[in-house]
Amino acid sequence: MLLLQNLFKRIATFFNKKIIKSKHIASLIRVFIIICLLGILTLILLQKPPEQTSYTVIEPEVPVSSDLSLKVLGDTSVIGNTQITQSPTSGPSPITSIPYIETVRYSPDSLKTLILSWTADPSRLKSADPTIKDTNTPTLKLSLLTEGSTEIKNIISKDILNAEFSSNNQIYYQKMNDDYGLFVYNIKTGTNKKFISTTTLESFKSIAFIDDDTYYFIQPKTGKYGYGNISTDKTTILGQNADIQETYIDKNMAFYTDMYVSEDKSLIGVVDNKLAESQKKTLNLFAKSDRDLKNPLLKVEFESLLNDGNILQKTITTSNNGRFLTIGSDIVTIDLTTKKTLFKGESGRINTISFSPDGTKIITCVQGSNNGYCKMKAIESNSISEYADLPKDISQTQWINNEVVVFSVGRSLYDYKVSKKLLEKVVAEQDAFTILARNNLKNSILILQKDIPIEIEQIKKANE
Repeated sequence: MLLLQNLFKRIATFFNKKIIKSKHIASLIRVFIIICLLGILTLILLQKPPEQTSYTVIEPEVPVSSDLSLKVLGDTSVIGNTQITQSPTSGPSPITSIPYIETVRYSPDSLKTLILSWTADPSRLKSADPTIKDTNTPTLKLSLLTEGSTEIKNIISKDILNAEFSSNNQIYYQKMNDDYGLFVYNIKTGTNKKFISTTTLESFKSIAFIDDDTYYFIQPKTGKYGYGNISTDKTTILGQNADIQETYIDKNMAFYTDMYVSEDKSLIGVVDNKLAESQKKTLNLFAKSDRDLKNPLLKVEFESLLNDGNILQKTITTSNNGRFLTIGSDIVTIDLTTKKTLFKGESGRINTISFSPDGTKIITCVQGSNNGYCKMKAIESNSISEYADLPKDISQTQWINNEVVVFSVGRSLYDYKVSKKLLEKVVAEQDAFTILARNNLKNSILILQKDIPIEIEQIKKANE
């Protein structure tokens, strides 16, 4: 505005001094300039600000489910105003002794429970960078509970970045700060062993175990890949894809990242980041015998948006039965038996997917303030078809069994009966829930209501 005003003043002065001698005409020009300035000012003031997208979560009004059992694992027996099943007479589950639970993971046979929890109230977190050493900052600790036991075994008391079962008998995890690196914990012997010294956060998702002793790895910053043996501390470098670039996480990374080994141990997968600048990446799948990773059986392009997930989390996920692999923000889904792409979500949007335990149904959701949606689809004979529409605002999903799936919409918990196509509320009152994990052995799921762990399972009726 000031620049325009000064410009017009100079024009008026020029006309006054050099060209226009008449004071009357000069006055008219001044009036014209003032009118122009007022017009420009009015246009600026009347200009509408950019519209802010408001996202209102719509929670459906439906009946409360009558065939789900909610068992609080602590001392309380009420969620909101809803009465639920009393705790076992033997007392509360040992898991209730652990405050600030972050996540729970079950072993492949569901007989062991891995628990990651915070050492203190996580709201006290002072930094988003877990590599910063601060004794006042809460960190994750690692605990283990075995089915039938009343004892919570403390494995590592602090500084955990992530942890996962490599088998029913072994956990691998990454630590930061003083004793940093990747470790394995042998559940039978109760021993820990470091097998890789690294401070690179992405290293956890670049490890994949073939068995308790042998693992494949990618060094995220050098591009070297190969395999190693826990028992001998020996690593074999098979190759290198070391063209370094700046990636979406703003760190120097090699082209190959995210190591994957299929459930039947027949396939090896790696993510090729050569297309990272256009948010496109490629998943390469190799036969296990192709240890040099030279001749992929399948190359699938997928999309990786800037706000995809956590760099510590696995990029590749699989269905419960190991048949389907999903990757990317556009949830490219591959049938590993046929090596064909089964499903691909919408480009440029955050998509989520959830498979039923038997892999015959999937829930797909696309986020959007006005045009988001969630659908259930059926998989038959390598084809996919629409099965049912679901509430568009689903945020968490977990299957109890092939017939019942539980999900959250806003602050409420719902279940959907697949065969009946029936949507119900799990509890009548609204509250904040976190869905943690599915127990394959019990056909149940574990959730948190505030900091209280609750087990949900389907009640078997007499005529069923």
